[in-house]
Amino acid sequence: MTPEEAVARIPRLEALPESYQRLQTIAERPHSTAEEVAAALSEDQGLASRCLRLANSPLYAFPSRIDTVARAVAVVGTRQICQLALAGSVIEAFKDLGVDGLRRMWRHGIACALTARQLSLGLREASSERLFVAGLLHDVGEAVLAAATGLASPVGDGEERIASERNRWGCDHAQVGACLLARWNLPDSLVDAVGRHHQAPCSCHAVDCAVVSAAEGIATALALDGNHLGPALPVMAECWSLAGVRIEALPALAEEVERQFEEVALALGMERGDG
Repeated sequence: MTPEEAVARIPRLEALPESYQRLQTIAERPHSTAEEVAAALSEDQGLASRCLRLANSPLYAFPSRIDTVARAVAVVGTRQICQLALAGSVIEAFKDLGVDGLRRMWRHGIACALTARQLSLGLREASSERLFVAGLLHDVGEAVLAAATGLASPVGDGEERIASERNRWGCDHAQVGACLLARWNLPDSLVDAVGRHHQAPCSCHAVDCAVVSAAEGIATALALDGNHLGPALPVMAECWSLAGVRIEALPALAEEVERQFEEVALALGMERGDG
């Protein structure tokens, strides 16, 4: 089975929700205003509410509460709010997919997203929201494969798991995730970061690939999703370097991720629970 065949087996994932597509179209217009973006986001009350919860979460820690979508767009920024809307839209697209372990996957993704965002804050040219989304979505191919085949991904660490998936299905979850994001016409930087989070970074988007790879290793060690696999996944030295990881700073980074985790998970509708 090719990645394209796996994605094609799930017709409901053919495109992102229309509400997000409309929002993105308006946001990409050369002269669009914050008011127009806020109006487009407000057309989907569920998505708007999710973005408001994220704006009021520890991701930003604003001193006063943000009560309206228009205020969220103005304070957080148009590009940033669209990234948050993308995160919420993908979670919505996977809702009721009937896959075991979906909540665990998203909670692991949230831990990876928060870790990637923390790492990005020390990198001059990195976008914290873009890397947050890349971390959140890095394992979406796992859910696609489970839905397409009716079988859960093999248990194991990075390389062992990738090899087992390829032996079983002919492709792996990273390839399938990248294929899905490419089908949705999402940016190449996001596609590459998801598709190569178990490989050496590509030259075009090396920093994004390295940050997501390093963030997954750290998130796995934290086990905030409840899946205690032991130590962090092996991460290439090149990834640690490009991601700006400093070993002496890891305890403080882990503490900050743990502090933010449950509130951000709640904002995304992934509070503690079964599944």
